[in-house]
Amino acid sequence: MILKNLLYLSVFLIFTNVNASEKPVFDINGLKIGDKLTEEFSEQYCPIKKNASKEIECKRDQAINGVPVSVLYLFYDDSLITVSLSFESKLFAKLVSAYRNKYLDSPFEQIEEPIFLGNGVEYTNKKVLWSTTVGDFVIEKYGHNFIEGYAHLNSDKYSKYTKKKVNQRSGGKLISLFSEFFD
Repeated sequence: MILKNLLYLSVFLIFTNVNASEKPVFDINGLKIGDKLTEEFSEQYCPIKKNASKEIECKRDQAINGVPVSVLYLFYDDSLITVSLSFESKLFAKLVSAYRNKYLDSPFEQIEEPIFLGNGVEYTNKKVLWSTTVGDFVIEKYGHNFIEGYAHLNSDKYSKYTKKKVNQRSGGKLISLFSEFFD
């Protein structure tokens, strides 16, 4: 009986460790990377629609476990390619805690980077990174200033999008066309 229980326990521990190392699936409000832009979502959160543009930005204010955030969704060809969040820097720890709870046993990386101001003052920017099934999700205590924090998803689709944009700006349409064939 003891041997049988030890066998079950060892199988359980192996199964738990395998699941803990799997990458979490990123979603926000049920939307995942690659999801299509619906008319209902567009009407509520996408105030500016460029008729000829393939890029559509949508914005939604909400709370994630009590942390007020502003979410920016970027759709390209009516498909969600990335999201970014802005929030008050002082709420960084609460937002990180919310995502730790959401991703449970998923591994994450904590990073500290120095920020140097022109007057010689140094601050430490804290970042937490989860590697998800669609790319890295990063939460930063200080985004573009010391008041707002910033979080973003570096999805593979967004990386391809930015690469294409850079090619269009630097080399024109011919390079852009060839880059589509070789991506």
